[in-house]
Amino acid sequence: MALARNAVRIADAATAAALAARPLASAADRDRHDRMRSARARTGFAATRALADDMLRERGHPEPQAIRADPRGRPFLPPACGLAISISHTDPWVAVALAAADRCGVDVQSPLDPRAFTRSVLQRYLPPGWADALGDGEEAAAAATLTRMWATVEAALKWRGTGFARGLDVLRWEADGIRTVVHDDEAGRSARVDTRRLPDGSVLAHAFDAPADDIDVAIHSPSPGARHDSRRTPTPAPTPVEGRPT
Repeated sequence: MALARNAVRIADAATAAALAARPLASAADRDRHDRMRSARARTGFAATRALADDMLRERGHPEPQAIRADPRGRPFLPPACGLAISISHTDPWVAVALAAADRCGVDVQSPLDPRAFTRSVLQRYLPPGWADALGDGEEAAAAATLTRMWATVEAALKWRGTGFARGLDVLRWEADGIRTVVHDDEAGRSARVDTRRLPDGSVLAHAFDAPADDIDVAIHSPSPGARHDSRRTPTPAPTPVEGRPT
């Protein structure tokens, strides 16, 4: 079955290692891979390339496609593909998103501890008012909330294509406790950002052009209960206290 218009594939460490064992198709990728200093970076790079190849094959591109980076470091595919790509890897997960559009964003965030951040840092790197929600509950709940928030922001900024370079005020943020919608008023576009908690407490977030009603997400992991394959939108997140973002 062909991939949906918007698709995400995520793999855990064991699956990523198997993906990374495949030979890289292009000389440029092999050269870049060999110049990486850490084994973890090399594994993440090779695994995401293999995952992208598998997804592109499902979209009717049987031959590996060159994935290059723009001046900001954002990956892109050859224009003939007609697809946007986004990549994320954080130990132990790797993820790739594809969209039948010119932008998308994916992020996997390992668990964060709010105590490791000053309030000024949280206010700088989270949308207005979001940091206030971290003081509402127990430490474990605050950690889960911050991890979800951070992944949401990263995925949205990847969708926008600027990262933190232009700050968060270039986007308008709306969170209803189920999902987040971000508005890029300069471009006249909006994205929906959905999140899901992974078995180890990490969070997967993906951003696609709104309304993003058709999202195909598959988690590749041998862990019991970890694998999920759907042809629908992700399960909504819990509603936060007083409607603040989760």
